[in-house]
Amino acid sequence: MGKKRSRNTLKKEAAKKAKLDRKRQIRNITAIVACAVIAVIAVTAMLLSRSDGVIFKYKKGAYIDPKTDKVYCAADTSAYLIKTEFYKDNYYGKMSGDKVYTIPGVKGKSWLVRRLTDDIYQLYHEESIVLPSISEFEPKEMYIFVDAPLIFYREEIKDKTELDGILHILNSGEKLETIGEITETYSIRFVSDKYSHMYFCYEYVVTEDGSYFYDHVSFSYIKSNGILDGYVASLKENEGE
Repeated sequence: MGKKRSRNTLKKEAAKKAKLDRKRQIRNITAIVACAVIAVIAVTAMLLSRSDGVIFKYKKGAYIDPKTDKVYCAADTSAYLIKTEFYKDNYYGKMSGDKVYTIPGVKGKSWLVRRLTDDIYQLYHEESIVLPSISEFEPKEMYIFVDAPLIFYREEIKDKTELDGILHILNSGEKLETIGEITETYSIRFVSDKYSHMYFCYEYVVTEDGSYFYDHVSFSYIKSNGILDGYVASLKENEGE
C-alpha cells in the first residue's frame, strides 16, 4: 500500500513538474516573441529615420532644422561651389523635397549641401556665418578652364607669386559695371585648405578691348591687365588638338 501511494505521489509530482515546465516554456516563448517585436519596431524606426531624415521648415528665405533650431541660408552657387565628392554618403534630411547632406570634416553641421538636380548642388550655411571674401578664403591654388559642356582642359596655378598677383588685382583692380561685348568666357575656381569643402568662383571674360574678371559677389567686372591671357592661349591650343 505504501509503495502504491509512493508511485501516485511520484506521478503527481511528475505531472506538476511537466505543467510547470510548460508554463516556463510559454513564458520564454512569449519573452522571445516580445523581444523580436521590439527589435523589429526599433529597426523599422531606425530605417524610417534614416530614409526620411530631418524635414527642414522654410521661413522667410531660410530653412530651419527642427532638430537643432539652427537657421540655414543659401550661398550663391555662382561664387561658392561645393566639392561634391564630400557629401555623397552623408544624407541628413530634406529641404522642400530636395535631399540634404552633411559635409565630413565640417564640425557642428555649420555647412550643408542641398541637391537641387542631378548636376546642381547648393551650399547652405548657418545664418551666423559670414561668407569669406577671396582674401579670407586664403587660396592655395587656382584652376582656369572651359566648362561647357564638360571640363576637357584646364590650367593650374599653384605658384604663390602668381597667385598673389591675381589676388592683388581681384582686391584692388578697377571695377566696372559694364564692358564691351564678351567673345570668350572661362571659369575660375580657387582652392583653399581653410574652406576645403568648396571652391571660390570667378569668370575670366575676353572682349575686343581686353580681359576682365567677373565677380559674382559684387556683380562687377575687374580689369585683369591680361594676367591670364597666356593661360587662355594655352587652353585654346589644347582645344585645337
